[in-house]
Amino acid sequence: DKTKKLTATYEPSNVTDTKVSWSSSDTTVATISSSGTITPNKIGDFTITASMKGPNSTKVTATKDMTVSYADVTKVTLNLSSKNLGYGDTVNLTATVNANSNPNINWTTSNSNIASLNYSQTSSGEAVTVTAGNITGSATITATAVDGTHKATCTISVSDNPLD
Repeated sequence: DKTKKLTATYEPSNVTDTKVSWSSSDTTVATISSSGTITPNKIGDFTITASMKGPNSTKVTATKDMTVSYADVTKVTLNLSSKNLGYGDTVNLTATVNANSNPNINWTTSNSNIASLNYSQTSSGEAVTVTAGNITGSATITATAVDGTHKATCTISVSDNPLD
């Protein structure tokens, strides 16, 4: 459970109207219930505001800046698990992330001389264009969720006469 329960404290302790209204500055990052329970939705920063009626019906507020630094990632997949390319050929890889949010992907190549990467953002996830080098060999392209919990790979094989 990734929720967090906040409680308000009052001064003086004999305050009679203890009803607190809670709000989040960015509900796409985290929401807060009327009872003060925060539910994270995606990685990011937000501010929680607690408001209540103070002396002489004045409004009293308190704020707390917070950060969601994880995502509930359950799976990362790529549109391809392997691909044969000729010298200088390209292929697009797209990562799909199953999560409460769509966190960013960290892309790596095991050998940039064989397969180099050019990144872009798509509406359905993160993508990378892989460009084959001019040497024969293979490289592994890895897409890792930024929280580090899940990854997927694609093996790129490069030759002057690819079979695909």
